[in-house]
Amino acid sequence: MKAIDTEIGAGSARRPNPRRAGRVRALVATAVALASLAAACGGGGEDASDGGNDASSCPVGALDGAEGPVEIEVWSNYTALPKRTFEAMVADYNASQDRV
Repeated sequence: MKAIDTEIGAGSARRPNPRRAGRVRALVATAVALASLAAACGGGGEDASDGGNDASSCPVGALDGAEGPVEIEVWSNYTALPKRTFEAMVADYNASQDRV
């Protein structure tokens, strides 16, 4: 004996269309990329003409109160030649002044 399925649409299950699935993935990827781009490029404040940098928020006068050289720790992912070049630039900077 065979069971009869009486549900609406039974037996007419749609197979996923690979072309449509590819288009949906491409659309989602494009939307994510555009949202990421908008987030990265936005938010420069009221006047973003200076690239979002506000010189008044940089406490350059803080060195006046320092009692000795100030150490600045810089992290980078440089390796090989870029690392050596960066280290040479840091050495030149350090040799050019005595406050930092």
